[in-house]
Amino acid sequence: MKAGEIFQFGKFQIDGRARTVRREKAIVTLNSRSFDVLLYFVQNPGRVLAREEMLKNVWPDAFVDEHSLAQSISVLRRALEEKPGDNDYIVTLPGRGYQFVSPVTVFSPERLSVIPDVAPPSGNASNALLLQRQTIRTSVITEEKEQLSLPLPQRWGSVRLVAAFATAAILLASVAVLGGNWFWRSRRAPKLTERDTIVVADFDNKTGDHVFDDTLQQALTIQMEQSPFLHVLSDDKTAETLKLMNRQAGDRLSPEVAHEVCIRSNSQALLAGSIAAIGDQYLITLRATNCQNGDTLASAEAEADSRNQVLSSLSVVANKLREKLGEPGTSVQKFSRPLELVTTSSLEALRAYTQGRKLEDTSSPDAALPYYKRAVELDPNFAIGYAALSQVYGLLFDGAKQGQNLTKAYQLRDRVSLRERYKIEAQYYNDITGELEREIVTLAGWAQSYPDDYQPHDQLSAIYLSLGQYDKAIPEALASNRNRLTLGGYGSLVDSLAATNRLNEAKNTFQEARRNNFDGIQIRQVRFLVAFLEGDEAGMKEQDAWAMANPVAEATQLTLHSSIEARRGRFVKAREVMRDAEVRAGRAGAMGMVDVMKIVHGPTEADVGNTDVALRFVKEVWTNHKNTDYIEATVALTFALLGNQSEAQNLIDKMNRESPLDTVVQSYTLPTIRAVVALKSNNPAEAIDLLRVTEPYELADVSMPPNALYPAYVRGLAYLQLGQGRQAAAEFQKLIDHPGVAQLHHQGALARLQLGRAQAMMGDKATALKSYQNFLTLWKDADPDIPIYKQAKAEYAKLQ
Repeated sequence: MKAGEIFQFGKFQIDGRARTVRREKAIVTLNSRSFDVLLYFVQNPGRVLAREEMLKNVWPDAFVDEHSLAQSISVLRRALEEKPGDNDYIVTLPGRGYQFVSPVTVFSPERLSVIPDVAPPSGNASNALLLQRQTIRTSVITEEKEQLSLPLPQRWGSVRLVAAFATAAILLASVAVLGGNWFWRSRRAPKLTERDTIVVADFDNKTGDHVFDDTLQQALTIQMEQSPFLHVLSDDKTAETLKLMNRQAGDRLSPEVAHEVCIRSNSQALLAGSIAAIGDQYLITLRATNCQNGDTLASAEAEADSRNQVLSSLSVVANKLREKLGEPGTSVQKFSRPLELVTTSSLEALRAYTQGRKLEDTSSPDAALPYYKRAVELDPNFAIGYAALSQVYGLLFDGAKQGQNLTKAYQLRDRVSLRERYKIEAQYYNDITGELEREIVTLAGWAQSYPDDYQPHDQLSAIYLSLGQYDKAIPEALASNRNRLTLGGYGSLVDSLAATNRLNEAKNTFQEARRNNFDGIQIRQVRFLVAFLEGDEAGMKEQDAWAMANPVAEATQLTLHSSIEARRGRFVKAREVMRDAEVRAGRAGAMGMVDVMKIVHGPTEADVGNTDVALRFVKEVWTNHKNTDYIEATVALTFALLGNQSEAQNLIDKMNRESPLDTVVQSYTLPTIRAVVALKSNNPAEAIDLLRVTEPYELADVSMPPNALYPAYVRGLAYLQLGQGRQAAAEFQKLIDHPGVAQLHHQGALARLQLGRAQAMMGDKATALKSYQNFLTLWKDADPDIPIYKQAKAEYAKLQ
């Protein structure tokens, strides 16, 4: 069958060419993966489809697993309105796979004018359809059994007939028992499942008190988000859906608008609330309805004795509704704290916070800033208000105020929900103390308590990536994408696959991300790296062309080309390209990038002997530095390589004092710089000893010098000083064996020269000559006056 044909089953119609699904005349929204699964099902009705077959044929070029398939089928069941236990369309066969059991009619679009409704044969329609469905199932199962059976003697015919009647009787009895069990189970079945999503509409405020406008909807969302069972449609997904409806993000979610958002986002339930004044009291009512048919799933109400008790009463009624919607009572009890304890007891403070949230989503971070400030002024213990302030200051590149407000939120973390506490603690350990091991523990707890959240897995994948633990980063990125596809999840996955030399998988995952409309500078840079490692000039140019539309991306792309030039020994050209990058970054207003670009090649110039140039870079940046947090480690390393021990030590002491708990600083950056200082002081044994702590993190994905595998490079130089050629060779070989980690960094090229020196020290002349040749070939167009290049040519000539 062709993917462009039109398939019809029941009330549904699929256009394979347009990639649309309709239920009668209404469009059914499906993500790309779920549509691919449905298309494969209708192309193979009645067949038992093994999971391996589906993964191979549905997504041949994508890096997905059985969990992704199961998630897509779960989405399909909801979209097709298939209720638990019905199996009207999709049957799961344990240990075997899946079977699409609904009759399918195929139409050719070229000959199609009007698609008729598919009608069952004459007679009882439901019985006919049931017969067709069961016939399909039976034919498959019988066919399989007949392939395994042996011919039986004729005298066994009567035995088989009796057995058939007996089997039929047993089946009828089983059906009766199972039917009864299903009936009672269905009466007790939860209204929603842990995979269903809820859309929270704006409150119907009948009190005339504007403090309740938007505020109660925000409060209800926060209360419902405490649940690990129920899932509230996120702000960004709501904004995306409103955009599809030709509306603005932040538009009021009236019941009518919220209902359309619910349907378009494939959500299951709409939660609407109202508040009315009855004398001095307030009546709060909540009602959850099925988005598809409007049926009431659950409702609850509560009274508040006064205005100040409204948030408390809202907590109570929301918890009642959670249980009625199917969340176990033990879960509600464990994951529910009163609103005034996880937000604020001040309605005015909560209203200011809500206004800030709306402006941050619809306008700009600086527009939201005064409202968040007002919220914490009204309630100095408003923890999530400080967390919001921290986020806004981060977007405004005010690191000091970002850190101050995040620290305040961390200090008040007992006044937030469990999920929000995990978020604040993880961010604090990452941004303030740098305790990545503690952040890992926090994120693991978050993932365990809220297994359907993508964020803890997304952040874990990024941390493991930064630590060079790619075997852990990959499954976390996959888990993140199973719960929700994100650019961060794809970025970590592509980066980790490239780092482990799985280049084809990295390319396929990049293409999958693009098919799902995820794109960005990070993932494009990794794709550029993969093209470079494969010698794919066209692939590199493709990423260059993409970056042209964004000044910051273009400047970043130029830094990659500058690194390539330096890696090939063309330092004059590398400086020209970097100056071009600086100009473009300056035009884009990214002045912090300019400082980074000025110094990023400082260690490279020092490593190859261009000491005057390296010193000029340091002085130029350090005199007018504005971005010390990002460049001081690179400056310290450059000073150390230049033999300026006092300046290097001053910066080492400063970083040690300011980041005493930072995992990367204490276990990677500072030991490496200290080892260089020891090496320049002719103390290689001390350098090797200092570098022992870096061994678990040598493959770390570090963007600024000292870059990935630089500790191994320094350790190799120390072994050379000690005359231990075999140990030195092993260290330099690490950089050659991990091109996806060494990336475009200069030490990846210099490792070939240093390997040749180690092999010559071992007396292996033939192998040493080959390593020298590899280096000199890579540097065939190098600037002729580079000191290390002249030394390499002289050593090679002497070795021949």
